[in-house]
Amino acid sequence: TAIVLQPTNNTTGGISIGGVALNSTTLDKKEMRWGSTYTASSGSGVHTALAIQNTYNLTSTASGLQTSILIDPTFTSLTGTYRAIDITANNSSAKGIYQTGSSTVNNFVGPTGFGATTVPDDAIEVTGNLEFLTAGNKIKIATGSNASAGQSGAMTAGSITISTTAVTSN
Repeated sequence: TAIVLQPTNNTTGGISIGGVALNSTTLDKKEMRWGSTYTASSGSGVHTALAIQNTYNLTSTASGLQTSILIDPTFTSLTGTYRAIDITANNSSAKGIYQTGSSTVNNFVGPTGFGATTVPDDAIEVTGNLEFLTAGNKIKIATGSNASAGQSGAMTAGSITISTTAVTSN
């Protein structure tokens, strides 16, 4: 370890970075930046740019919320675009988000889009196909009053016509 920064006691705080009012409209401003070069032609080395490896041991009646990364900006006015996390890596071997903990639950509140950069109107919008890689996996749709899926049509003279190319006479 090259540098160790730690608070001297259990008071609120630790390390504070920033706090300077930046107001130039022409500069590319980065409050904290790190970057290094990792080069290898053989072997199995691992490079991690940032590791958050806290240990939590809450027992008995201990409660509260533990967070490793909190993004909580205050917008007094916003006419441009804000991105809490912007992943610009572009390589077929790169993963934007990669989770290996199968017991971890992910919750997204608000419209979420996959396959496009447009703003989704619904809770989930997929541009492109949805592929199930395991036989037997299904789309589960709630049933009951007012439940629906796909297209509908009105009955005329005892028949209903649904215009689609997804079904053949076979």
